[in-house]
Amino acid sequence: MLPNFLIIGAARTGTTSLYQNLQSHPDVYLPKSKRPEPHFFLRAEAYARGLSWYEQQYFSQWSGQKAVGEASTSYFFGNQVPGRIAASLPECRFVLMLRDPVDRAYSNYWHSVNSGLETLRFDEAVARENERTAALAGTDMAETKPYSYLARSLYAEQFERWLSHFGIDRFCVLFFEDYVRSIEACLLELSGFLGIDAQGFSAAMAFSANKSTPEGFAMDAGLEKDLRSYFRQDILALQKLVGRDLSDWL
Repeated sequence: MLPNFLIIGAARTGTTSLYQNLQSHPDVYLPKSKRPEPHFFLRAEAYARGLSWYEQQYFSQWSGQKAVGEASTSYFFGNQVPGRIAASLPECRFVLMLRDPVDRAYSNYWHSVNSGLETLRFDEAVARENERTAALAGTDMAETKPYSYLARSLYAEQFERWLSHFGIDRFCVLFFEDYVRSIEACLLELSGFLGIDAQGFSAAMAFSANKSTPEGFAMDAGLEKDLRSYFRQDILALQKLVGRDLSDWL
């Protein structure tokens, strides 16, 4: 059995909580692996092993559940991922969770700091983002691009790449801000998309943000203003793609 849906991202948007809630549903199969994000369609070395290897590694315990999936938040950002999935899983559907792009970038940065990967201040990190990403060419981190805090928040740019391979009807686009307000409403929407019983979830786990930003480390107001200006055109483009007012992000 191969997946018929994928949670493709974005990183730092509440997808871990979403995954846990989906795992509670009897009609949903998600891998219970020590490495819950396979990144199969992102990493060239893994993809080269083929679909049989992917199936054996992550879906061998499937026992008849209707909705079969996995979650790799790297997928939305990966340049080659949509094409690889179109070739391998042409009927697949996708769950995408988005968040205020500035908040997402800042959360992503602190997650990297806490993991020991990031040592620069946030303003330095975003100023040098392109330079540092280019420097990773030919290294083991070239595919994951760990310093791409701003680039990962350019949602319209990424979504357009996916829409060149799949119709908009293949996507359930959820929003972090909605999820925090009402997990139940988001799970109701998602259950309709996946064709599973909306009453089948165990009591929805209250959202508990995996806080990475330390208390007292609010973003500099001037930098935040600059970043909102930076993301403005992408946000306006995203509004048209998803048919939703995103003025709260501007």
